[in-house]
Amino acid sequence: NAESIELSLQFLDPNTDRNILKEIAEELGIGSSKGQNRQFVRLFGTKQVQKGKKIPKGGNKREKQASLKGLLQLKSPTDSVVVLIGRNNLQNDKISFQLAKSHEVWMHARGVPGSHVLMRFEPGENVSECDLQFAANLAAFYSKARNSAKVPIDVVSPKNLKRVSGAGPGMVQFVKSTVMWGDPRNVAENSVPEKKS
Repeated sequence: NAESIELSLQFLDPNTDRNILKEIAEELGIGSSKGQNRQFVRLFGTKQVQKGKKIPKGGNKREKQASLKGLLQLKSPTDSVVVLIGRNNLQNDKISFQLAKSHEVWMHARGVPGSHVLMRFEPGENVSECDLQFAANLAAFYSKARNSAKVPIDVVSPKNLKRVSGAGPGMVQFVKSTVMWGDPRNVAENSVPEKKS
């Protein structure tokens, strides 16, 4: 859908990782034929790279680390939580249905296209209100509502996420959400990837 592609493109800069470009190309339905590769170059100014191996679900620690490649990863203010942020539909799908564990916390801006945000921490670990607010602010910032002062954020246990039948990757439905308010203006500069010049 056009809104989700527009959201993916807002995170691009001239030095965007090729794997992210490849994921966006897949969303756009651009394959690897010569004509489609020209279309990719026209859109992104670079050639596609060869499709890599799919990382199996589970697997060893090295494979799990590799599966985080391309995702935005930030440490919370207390350093006890890692926050993962999807920057396109394929990354959102990976966060929601491959990486998220039932004890973790998933967030999304309510009613607008945006990134899926996952708070990762050990089972039984208590998450501070400060860390929850940090993640809610990120969910607000990485959404279409980023220019608003306050954005309602759905907070959900990943076990309550379901794929939307017949929809593309990254589309979810859920039950049992609570709402927090995120303020995108409170996202510190160090929480936003640097644009390389």
